[in-house]
Amino acid sequence: MYIPKRIEVEISSYCNAKCLACNRINFDDGDGTRETGYDLTVWKNPNIVYNLNLSTSFLEDKIFSTTWFKEARAFITIGNNGDPMANPEIADIFEKARYHNPTVGFAVHTNGSIGAKETFKHLAKLFNSRKNTFWFAIDGLEDTNHYYRVGVDWDKVIENAQTFINAGGKAGWRFVPFKHNIHQIEEAKKLSEQLGFNEFEVVNNILGDLYYADEVLKSFHAKNTEILDGYDNIPKSITKDESPWVTRNCNVHPQCTDNNMIFISSTKKLYPCCWFDAEWNQSVKNWWNTEESWNDLSIYTVESIMQNNKQKELINSFNKEKIIKTCQNFCGLDKK
Repeated sequence: MYIPKRIEVEISSYCNAKCLACNRINFDDGDGTRETGYDLTVWKNPNIVYNLNLSTSFLEDKIFSTTWFKEARAFITIGNNGDPMANPEIADIFEKARYHNPTVGFAVHTNGSIGAKETFKHLAKLFNSRKNTFWFAIDGLEDTNHYYRVGVDWDKVIENAQTFINAGGKAGWRFVPFKHNIHQIEEAKKLSEQLGFNEFEVVNNILGDLYYADEVLKSFHAKNTEILDGYDNIPKSITKDESPWVTRNCNVHPQCTDNNMIFISSTKKLYPCCWFDAEWNQSVKNWWNTEESWNDLSIYTVESIMQNNKQKELINSFNKEKIIKTCQNFCGLDKK
């Protein structure tokens, strides 16, 4: 077992956006092809626990005040189901983390459209060195960002970014390419420099190749994104009760053990990484949560959870023929 050095936390499962690749959304493309087109069935994921915030006191008790956190390298707020800026205690959370570990690196990932000006100013004082990066997920320009980031207001994003940067914060711009915005990468990079962003990154599109990603987005918008406001349209015919185990087809370099990483969800459950809590068909998540409450931080400590047999079973599988499919999909090298 290992001592956590990289701690990723979902401090909120509130969000104002409807991004198609989000864990909040399930979709089936109906076995469409480039020739036939794609007619999506889209529904709100019924397995998600929405609208929870982790408190400063909980995180201080379970993470920040521990002896092992004093040696942690990174504390990162990342959202499978929500945006960290939706947690009203976010600035206090980072203040407490800094108090207990003056050298730990910080990172935030946000769509940039949530949060008060004063909160961004407060956070800027904590993210004022190159060791810390406050990432704004901005996928295009004013005419394109909302196409994937449904519900995100461009003017608010830019206003919040400018407030943060003007207050001394180190900001990064992360750009997900699609067919509809790839021509804007250079213009977006120039804008980021004009606004004072310190970094600009183009990241992988997890929906797939750019043609497919744009086609399913087109179908999503045609269906009207308001279908995600309730649970009335969950299809009864689509079930994906699969095994979490697959036969290894590549070498795996597990990020959890390589980086001494853990992920803590807004439900206070501990996972080896965010992908274990974001697995859309639930098979890996269900396997991990088989023994009721064993990874519940409202009951147990990080130290005791890391010694659990389930954790040992996972780590032992990294060199075996059968491996958890999430590990192979996201940490596999040289896939066949």
